[in-house]
Amino acid sequence: MIPFAGSVVINNQLDYSEIVLNMVVFIPFGLYLSMMKPDWPFRKKIILAAGVSLLFEVLQFLFAIGGADITDLIGNTFGGAVGIGFYIVSSKKTVKT
Repeated sequence: MIPFAGSVVINNQLDYSEIVLNMVVFIPFGLYLSMMKPDWPFRKKIILAAGVSLLFEVLQFLFAIGGADITDLIGNTFGGAVGIGFYIVSSKKTVKT
């Protein structure tokens, strides 16, 4: 239950690929969520992304599929936040001068 402890060290070397992949996988989730619910506040979207990630981690634990890890929850939530941020930045209207 220590974030970034076990999943980073593989064969006594630092490996961040699992963390990065968890973030990348949830970026589309943040984008799609923002497209479907553009009026929702940022906080509500983040809570939903974290909830979905938590659901995935609990299901992994219950069905013994892969490894449930707090690092995955953090990475997935951050990826969702990045997707939401991409949507916010890309949906801004350009101002004509």
